[in-house]
Amino acid sequence: MKTSILAGLGIAVGVGIGVAAAVVRLEYVSPWTNTPAYYSTKLGDTTDVTPESTPKAVLVGPDRFDFGVMESDAVDKHVFEIRNEGTGVLRVREGISTCKCTVGLIGAHTEDDKSDERYVDIPPGGSTPVTIQWKTKGFRGDFHQTAIFKTNDLENPEINLNIVGRVLDPYMAKPPELVFSSIPVGKSGEADVKVLGYRSVPFKILGVKLEQADTAEFFDVSHEPLSAEEVAKDKQAHNGQLIHVTVKPGLPCGLFIQKIVLTTGTEKDDPKVEIPVRGLISSDLSIIGRGWSEGAHMLSLGAVSTKTGAERTLRILARGAQRSDLKFELVSVTPNALKVSIGKTTEWEGGQVAQTPLTITIPEGSPISHFLGPEESNYGQIVISTGQKEMPRLRILVRFAVVE
Repeated sequence: MKTSILAGLGIAVGVGIGVAAAVVRLEYVSPWTNTPAYYSTKLGDTTDVTPESTPKAVLVGPDRFDFGVMESDAVDKHVFEIRNEGTGVLRVREGISTCKCTVGLIGAHTEDDKSDERYVDIPPGGSTPVTIQWKTKGFRGDFHQTAIFKTNDLENPEINLNIVGRVLDPYMAKPPELVFSSIPVGKSGEADVKVLGYRSVPFKILGVKLEQADTAEFFDVSHEPLSAEEVAKDKQAHNGQLIHVTVKPGLPCGLFIQKIVLTTGTEKDDPKVEIPVRGLISSDLSIIGRGWSEGAHMLSLGAVSTKTGAERTLRILARGAQRSDLKFELVSVTPNALKVSIGKTTEWEGGQVAQTPLTITIPEGSPISHFLGPEESNYGQIVISTGQKEMPRLRILVRFAVVE
């Protein structure tokens, strides 16, 4: 009768709380031994635990391991040890971890073992290794993960093993992107980027490539080793290079985009460092009109129906002493769906400003097309010469799509 009542009580509690975080202990009189037996409902173990045969789970050493600095897309592991200092058999079962990138393996089990329940039984006085494997793929920055193991030790039913550290790329550019806020037309711009190395072996820059070949001639890139004082400002860096970038005169007015790709060399491998570069070439020229973004130097037409087409007129405004000498001519238009015409220049604001209309048309019946970015090569582009040496060209990006 006592057995039935307690068993029913255990079922009711299990329904009420689902899968409990704590271990519930049920006591009953065994019909075979007439002695109390204790079961862990969390583990579902069938090994008798009696006062004369009681397991005791003890973690050998600290429950936390610091991996320090790890590289991205790396795999590392640390082995903990659990010992049984009790008088009965200790069962340790793999539980859950706080991240799929953390794998806890107990005893001789491996990651390829797909069984639902991976556990090991440890005799009194014995021990088992517990391996925590950490995969950094897709992870950046500081990390703290936990793997949980369940036991049939009623005094220590759960053992949490923690790993901490920091995931960094082998090299890091600071700042990660180089931005020239405004370079006057006809002038040059200069800026520096620090590339820090987090490997103990020194690295060298073996090659420099500018990804945008059409504007590569307007950039100079040089480099030299960072001083020990500069490297020491990042406590985890071992070495570094100072990258000096010069933007030379000659780029078209408006937004420019470039990417510097550094090929590095080490004893281990040959990774690359990418440094995006962007900026604005400013001048006495400006553009106004509906849909125009001065910051992006872009006209946004949005979705245009092929049945109706669309037309938009912008105005190029010129100020300064050379405004009367400007002679605008079309250099190129991409794609062919864009039709561009330049109107007659007239004076504005009492002769202080010269304005020139620029009409962009997508004719009715144009083919279906998409030029919505986000990469610069995926926008339409209009290039106009100015007739002036200091600001030879004006470039306009056009964002649009021709739809049904």
